Amino acid sequence: MEITSVSSLKHLDQVQKQSGHKAEQISRQREQQENMAVARDAKEDEKQVAREEILDKIKEISEEGTYSVRFEKDEQLQELIVKIVDKKTDELIRQVPPEEILGLKKYLSDLRGNLTDSAN
Repeated sequence: MEITSVSSLKHLDQVQKQSGHKAEQISRQREQQENMAVARDAKEDEKQVAREEILDKIKEISEEGTYSVRFEKDEQLQELIVKIVDKKTDELIRQVPPEEILGLKKYLSDLRGNLTDSAN
C-alpha cells in the first residue's frame, strides 16, 4: 500500500507541476496578448496623429496661397490621387501616388485580367 501511495503522490506531484507549467504558459500568453493590444492601440493613435499632421500641413500649404491641393479619383483603379499644384503656373509639383506607380498598377490590373480570361 505504501508503494501505491508513494507512486500516487509522485503522480500527483507531476500533475501539479504540469498544471503549474500550463498556468505559467497561459499567464505568459495573456501577457503577450495584452502587450500586443497595447501596441496596436499605440499604432492606431500614431496613425491618427499622422493623419492630423498631414491635414495640418495641407492646410498650411494651401493657406499660403502659393500651392493648391487637389484630390482626384482614378476611375480605373478606384484610387485617390493627391496633387500639389502651383496656383500661378498650374504646374504639378508633386503627386501621391506618383504617375509611375499608377501606370504600374494599371498594367498589373490589365495583366491580371488577361490571366483570368485565358484561364477560363
